Amino acid sequence: MQAAPLDFACAVLDASMAGLSMRELALKLLAANPTLRVLAASGYPVDMTDVQAQAPGRVDFLHKPFTPEMLAAAVRRMLAPQEEGL
Repeated sequence: MQAAPLDFACAVLDASMAGLSMRELALKLLAANPTLRVLAASGYPVDMTDVQAQAPGRVDFLHKPFTPEMLAAAVRRMLAPQEEGL
């Protein structure tokens, strides 16, 4: 079964995905779900400024390498505004 974008509160994307670029996928997901948060992760420089401009406060970037604790903290930060009703 494939989940719909509306089923998720946060998507974690990696720049090394096959198929769509991380930027293209982020834009598609954000367009499909007006409350979705996107956490982009990469060890390479990635320009997500246009995506961040189209979805202010809903897109963040996590540089690799990171620990599981750093990932968990980043996801908590991404979800915090949503949980507070923003």
